[in-house]
Amino acid sequence: MTGKRWPALGLALLLLLSSMHAGRVLAATPKTPAKDPADASRPPRVLADAALLLDGRTGKVLFDKNGRRKMAPASTTKVMTAILAIERGNLEDVVQVSRRAASLSGSTMGLRAGQRYTLRELLAGLLLRSGNDAAVAIAERVGGSVEDFVDMMNDKAIDIGAVNTHFTNPHGLDNPNHYTTVEDMALMTRYAMRLPVFADLVGTKEQSVEPEDRKGEQILRNTNRLLWLYSWVDGVKTGTTGRAGQCLVASATRDGQRLIAVVFHSRNRWEDAVQLLDFGYKNFVSVHVASPGEQVETVRVRGGEVGRLPVVVGEELAVALPRRAGEVPVVQMQVEVDSVLNAPLYRGQLLGTVYALSDGKVVGHAPLVAAESVPRWTPWGAFMRFWREWFS
Repeated sequence: MTGKRWPALGLALLLLLSSMHAGRVLAATPKTPAKDPADASRPPRVLADAALLLDGRTGKVLFDKNGRRKMAPASTTKVMTAILAIERGNLEDVVQVSRRAASLSGSTMGLRAGQRYTLRELLAGLLLRSGNDAAVAIAERVGGSVEDFVDMMNDKAIDIGAVNTHFTNPHGLDNPNHYTTVEDMALMTRYAMRLPVFADLVGTKEQSVEPEDRKGEQILRNTNRLLWLYSWVDGVKTGTTGRAGQCLVASATRDGQRLIAVVFHSRNRWEDAVQLLDFGYKNFVSVHVASPGEQVETVRVRGGEVGRLPVVVGEELAVALPRRAGEVPVVQMQVEVDSVLNAPLYRGQLLGTVYALSDGKVVGHAPLVAAESVPRWTPWGAFMRFWREWFS
C-alpha cells in the first residue's frame, strides 16, 4: 500500500499520533479551509461603491465590498496597457506620435503629432501623468493598431484570471462595453507589481522626459497623491471619468507585507484607500512558509535510473493570517506525496501538494514538483550512464 509522509518542516512540527501505521506517520486528509479571517475583523468604513483589499504576496482577499460588480474603471485601465507595453514591447524603441494619439482628450501627456519619444518615456507619461494620448501611442506601437492591442488586453486579462473584465480601449475613457471589477483590477495590479519597470514607475513622484524633436525637459508629476500622504504607499494608479467617478488602485509595503487596495466610484478615494490599508496592516500579517524550489521531501523511484528523487515546492507558499496581540502566528506544513513513484518522471512534474495549516485548518497550499527528471532504467541506458561517468 502506498503511504503518505509528514516531514519535520515549517515553523512548528505537527505530529498526529493517531495516524501512526506500521511505524510511519500517515498524512491526514486536509481539513476544510479556514473561514476567511476578514470575516472576524471589524470592517473599515469605505464609502466607495466597490472596494477590495488584497494581500499582495498571497492573493488573499482581506476585505470585499461588491468585489465582482462590473464597473467603469477609468484610467486604472492603464495598468493593463502598461503590462503589455513592458512584456510585448521594446522600451528603447522610438515611437512617432500619430494624429490619432495626439487628438485624445481628457488627461493627456501633451503629445503632438510627429513627436518622437521612446516607448519607456511614453510608459512614464501613461502611468505618472495618466496620458490618454500616451496610451494610444503605446497601443499603436505594440499592437500594430489600437483595435489589435485591445484584443491583446482582453486575452491577457483572461490569462491573469480577470474573467469579469472587458476592455474596448487602452486608456479607460467611458464606453458601455468597457468594464472590470475591483477584484479583477486587484489581480491585474498584483501581476503588474511583479514587473520591476512597472513597480519602479508607479512609485515615482516625478520624472522628466524629452522628445527628440525639441530641447527642454517635460516634467511628469504622478497623479497619485497617496505617494505624498501615506509613507508606505509605493503605487499605483488613479482614474476619473463621469461614469466611473473617482477610482484608485493603491499599493503599500510595510515590513515586507504588500497590500493592494482598489476603490471604484468613490466620494473620497484617498480616504477610502487609507482606511483599507490601515485595516489590513492592523488586522493581518503575511507569513512566508516555503520558497519555490525548496526541497521538502525525497521519494523512492521504482524502475528509474536513480533510486530517490527530491521533491520541491513549485511556487511560493505564503499565507495571510489575523494578527494576535503579542503572538507570532504558528504555521505548520503538511506534505502529501506518494512515498514510491514509478519512472519515468520529468522535472517540474506535479507530484503532490504542500498545505499550510494554522490552528489545524488549511490556510494555503502550493504544488509539489519533481526537482529533476528520472528516466526509466534500461540496460542500454545504464551502459551509457556508466560510459559517461567513467570517461567524463
